[in-house]
Amino acid sequence: MTRVGGTPFLPKRIPWPKVNDTVTQFLCQFDFRDSRNLTGQTVSRELPGDLLLVFVADQEAVLTADMEKLRFIWVSADERDEDILTASDMPEPTHAFEFTTAWGVRFRTVDVPSKWDAAYDSYDEVSRVRTWMLPVYWATKIGGVPYHSQEIQRTTPPDYLCQLTSIQVSAKTKWPWVNEEAPMHLRPREDGIHDKKNCLMIGDMGEFTLYLSKNGEISVEAACG
Repeated sequence: MTRVGGTPFLPKRIPWPKVNDTVTQFLCQFDFRDSRNLTGQTVSRELPGDLLLVFVADQEAVLTADMEKLRFIWVSADERDEDILTASDMPEPTHAFEFTTAWGVRFRTVDVPSKWDAAYDSYDEVSRVRTWMLPVYWATKIGGVPYHSQEIQRTTPPDYLCQLTSIQVSAKTKWPWVNEEAPMHLRPREDGIHDKKNCLMIGDMGEFTLYLSKNGEISVEAACG
C-alpha cells in the first residue's frame, strides 16, 4: 500500500539503507499497482518494481531534496508476508524525527492546469474555497500534475512520477471514516493538528516530488509552502 511512516514493505534480505555510516529513516512508500492505467504518464511505463520506498538521512533532507541524503528501493508486491521486515526488525535511525503515520488508497481526481486564471477570477464566487488548489489538486498523488508551492504548473513536467505533500488535518473537523473521529484542536498540544505525531511538515506545508527518467534514475524536487 501507499503509506507515510510506519513499517516499510521491505524484504528482510535487503539491507536497511545507509548514507555512509548514517542509518536512514523510512519516510514513505508509493504503491503503483492501481495507477498503471494512467496513459501517457510516467507511471504507465515499465517500472523497476511495484512499490518505491523512500528513506532519508535526516529531516532536513525532506525539504532540501539533497540526493546524497536520500535512498530509494524498488520492491515487488509479490514478496511473501513472512519475508517482509517487521516493526521489531527496524533499526533506530541515526537522526530520528517524529511525524505522522498515514495510509493511502486510490482516489481518482482530474487536474486541469489550463484553468489557473479562471480559478483566480472566480474568487468572489467561491471565497470560501481554496482557489489555489482548484486547477491542480494539492495532495499526495501518483500521476496527474504535481503541485508546486513556488510556481504555477501549467503542464505535467517530463518524467514526473509521484508526489508527497505535507500532511495536516483541518482543526475542529470530524473525520468519521478514519481512525480518529474526534476533531483535533488548533492549539499545540497532544490532540492538536500541530503535534509532530499528527502531521508531516515539509517546510511550511510544502511538497516532495519524485521524477523517474527513462534510464531508471530517480530525482527529487522539494518546495516550501
